[in-house]
Amino acid sequence: MKIVVTIPTYNEKENIEDTINALQKIFQKIPNNSNMSILVTDGNSPDGTGEIVKSISEKEANVSLIMEKGKRGLGAAYKDAMDFAFDQMNADAIITFDADLSHDPEVLPKFVEKIEKGAKYVCGTRYRRGGGIPEEWGVHRKLISFLGNLFIRILYIGSGCSDFTSGYKAISKKFMKKLAEKLAGIRAILLQLQQI
Repeated sequence: MKIVVTIPTYNEKENIEDTINALQKIFQKIPNNSNMSILVTDGNSPDGTGEIVKSISEKEANVSLIMEKGKRGLGAAYKDAMDFAFDQMNADAIITFDADLSHDPEVLPKFVEKIEKGAKYVCGTRYRRGGGIPEEWGVHRKLISFLGNLFIRILYIGSGCSDFTSGYKAISKKFMKKLAEKLAGIRAILLQLQQI
């Protein structure tokens, strides 16, 4: 199974090499049946993050870089990475990961194990034992995160997901394909409603 860890970056030159090294070390703990790669999507960081990743990718075959023309935001960076990983790298699944190591790389083998056993979506959480909210977050940000997740958990009761805004997740290609089909259907309905 091919799994690509996607990392969006913007001005992460202080962190990116340590993050890539930490992931490479963790990859060694994952059984050989998983082909692990790293894909960094850089928003044309003025601090040279992209150049650091490019230099690493020239030495390490499992590290790739998408260099955007400019900073387009986190959502665009993830979409570009997912499209590239699934379409160009033939990934079976992707794992989203933060460049500043705020996500614990030691947990990554558990994500891989669950995806290999057939899970379509695996999500890290700040709201269960072992998780946590960064200390530097202000009270208002903690409150918004908690209340937002509580609201969504009520809407999706029974899903088992406790942190819908987590940036640490694994997503299978099959799940993304089904999600894209559903979104296309919703778009079509919305377009029809606009014409009424």
